[in-house]
Amino acid sequence: MKSAQLALIASRPGILFGAGLMVAMALVAIAAPWLAPIDPQSIAPFDRLQGPGGHYWFGTDQIGRDVYSRTLYGARVSLIVGCAVAVTSISIGLLLGLLSGFIPRLDAVLMRVMDGMMAIPSILLAISLIALTGPSLRNIIIAITIAEVPRVTRLVRGLVVGLRGQLFVEAARASGTTVPVILYRHIIPNLLAPLLVQASYVFAAGVMTEAILSFIGAGVPPETPSWGNIIAEGRTVFQLAPHIVLFPSLVLSIMVLAVNALGDGLRDAFDPRFLEKK
Repeated sequence: MKSAQLALIASRPGILFGAGLMVAMALVAIAAPWLAPIDPQSIAPFDRLQGPGGHYWFGTDQIGRDVYSRTLYGARVSLIVGCAVAVTSISIGLLLGLLSGFIPRLDAVLMRVMDGMMAIPSILLAISLIALTGPSLRNIIIAITIAEVPRVTRLVRGLVVGLRGQLFVEAARASGTTVPVILYRHIIPNLLAPLLVQASYVFAAGVMTEAILSFIGAGVPPETPSWGNIIAEGRTVFQLAPHIVLFPSLVLSIMVLAVNALGDGLRDAFDPRFLEKK
C-alpha cells in the first residue's frame, strides 16, 4: 500500500477516534499501578458503599474496596483477553482458511467442522469449555478463541476461493511457482486488509465475552479485578450503590465503542471505492 493511501486511511474519523481511545485505554492499563491511588484488593469495611467523590473518585463497593482502582486494573484483563483472542483467532483462522480454500480435499471436512462449531452460540460454547477446564485467564482466552476461529476461517476461505481463480494466480501456477510461494506472495497480501478489519471485531467480541463470563461467575477468579466481576458484585447492591455498576459498565462500553469505530473505519477505508474516489 502506498504512503498516500495510508495517509487517506489514517485520516478517516472513525479510525482516528477508535485508535485514539484504544491507545488511551492501553496507556491507562499499563500505568494502572501508578494511576490507582489504592490497592484494588485493599479492604476498608468502615468505608463501604461510599459514593463517588473525595478520597474515592468512583466510590467503594460493599466491602470497602476502591471502585476506581479496580476499574483501572480491570482494563488490563480486558486488553489482555481482547489482544490474545484477536491474534490467536486470526492466526489459526488464516491457516485453516488457506488450507480449506486451496486444498479442495480438505475443504469439505474443515468446513463441516466449522459449520458444526458455528451452530453453537459462541457464549454457550465458551461457557461449556470453561466448565470443562476451570475458570482462569488462560482458559478464558482459549475458550473464546475456539469460539471465534470458525468465523475467521470461513472469511479467509471465501476470500481464498475468490483469489485462486484470478489471472495472477493462474499465471504463477503456469510458471511453475509452488503453492507455498503463491500463498505467501499473492494470496496472503490480499487478505491482510479484511483480516485487520475482522481482528477489530474479534477483539471487541473477546472483551464482551470475557465480561459476560466474569459476570455469570465463569470468568477470572472473583478476587481478580475485572469489569465483569465488578459489575456482578455491584448488582446485589445496585439500588444502594449504583456507582459500582455504572463506572465499569461505562468504561466497558467506551472500549467496545472504540474498537467498533476503528473496525468500521478500517472497513470503509480499505474499500476500493473509497480509495478510487480519493
